[in-house]
Amino acid sequence: MRFIVKVTSPFSDKYTGQPYQPGETIALDDEARVKDMARQNLAVLLSAKPKTTTKKHGKRVMVFHDLLYVIGGIETALYNLAKAYKDRNIKFVFKSMNSEQALRLAEYCEVELDDPSKKYEADVLILASYNCYPIIKGRVKADKIYQQVHADWAALKKMPLWNGYEWPVDEDVDRVLAVSDTAAKGLKTAFKKPIDSVVAPNILCSPEKQEFKVFLTLSRLTAEKGADLIVKMVQKFHEAGKPFLWIISATHLSLSKIDKALAKDKSVIFIEPSVENLGLLSKVDYLVQLSQNESYCYSVHEALQVGTPVIGTNIPEIAKAVKQGENGYLVGQNLDGLDIEAIFNKKPEFAPISEKIDPVWEKVLEGKL
Repeated sequence: MRFIVKVTSPFSDKYTGQPYQPGETIALDDEARVKDMARQNLAVLLSAKPKTTTKKHGKRVMVFHDLLYVIGGIETALYNLAKAYKDRNIKFVFKSMNSEQALRLAEYCEVELDDPSKKYEADVLILASYNCYPIIKGRVKADKIYQQVHADWAALKKMPLWNGYEWPVDEDVDRVLAVSDTAAKGLKTAFKKPIDSVVAPNILCSPEKQEFKVFLTLSRLTAEKGADLIVKMVQKFHEAGKPFLWIISATHLSLSKIDKALAKDKSVIFIEPSVENLGLLSKVDYLVQLSQNESYCYSVHEALQVGTPVIGTNIPEIAKAVKQGENGYLVGQNLDGLDIEAIFNKKPEFAPISEKIDPVWEKVLEGKL
C-alpha cells in the first residue's frame, strides 16, 4: 500500500460501507481517496510512498522539518529538492504535516509523520528549519548533519519580535547550509558569534504541465440554474483527485445547504456580484452553466465570444451554442456524460464566436412589425 492514514472522525467508507472510528489506520492505494478524506477532515496522512518502482540510489538521506504547512517557502524548497532528486534515496519526516503538501512530496520521495518513540538512521540528515533539531536530537543517528537556513537573519533581527534573539547552532551540526548569498551574509552579522555557512542555493525545477483548472459561474445560485449540480460536480472533481478553483459570482444566495456546502470547500470561492466580473471570462479555463432551463443564457454566449469554452447542461439553448469537444462540453441534467479527464486534459481551443444582430431589430426600432 502506498498510503497509510489515521482516522480522525467517524465515517463509513462510501465504496465498501465499512465503518471507521477515530484512531484506526487504513492502508490505501488511491491518492484521490486520501485527498478526499483529508479534505473532509476524516483522516490524516501518516506515511506515503511514491508510485514509481524505480530503485532509489545514493546515500540514505533524511530530511526533517517540524511543521509542513499547506504553503510556504520551505515547503516549496523541499518539493523542488524531492523533484530534482527523485531517483535518490531521500525520505522526508515531519513532526506535523499538511496532507495536501505531503502528498505532493510523495510523488517523488517517501514521506512520514514522525513517531516520537521512533529512532532513525541515515547517512545524511538535513534539518530544514533552524529550530527543529531538538525534536529528534538523540533519536537519529547520521554520519553527517546539515542545518539549512532559509532566512535573512540580519534583516529579521531588526524586527521587534526577533530583536534580541540569539541562535546557537547545535554542536552536532557539521555544516550550516544557507539558501542564498543574502542568507549567508546575514549569518555573519546577525548574532554575537558569526556563523559560517556554505551556500546551497534553493532549487527551482522546470514546471510541468498542470491539470489545474479555473472555473467560473456568473449566475443566480438557484434551483433552475443548477445550484445542486454545482455541488455534485465539485464533489466529482474532488473524488477524481483533480486540482481546481471554482469562482462563483452569484445573486440570490440564501445560506441554504447548497451555499453552505460550497462555502466550506477550499476549492470554491465566492465573489460579490459586479458587472466588472465579466472581465474574468477571458481569464478562466471554463465558464460553467448547469441550468435546468434557459431561453438564451447570456453568460454562455459572452464566454464563447471571448474564446472561453463552456461546460453546460444539454438543454436546447445551451446545446445550440456549445459543440461537444469543440468549444466546450455538455452534460446531462444529472451530470451523466461528465468527462472529467477531457475537461482537465483536453481543453477546447477555438476562435472567439461573434453573433450578428438579427434584422428584426431594425423593424422593431422603426415600428414596422
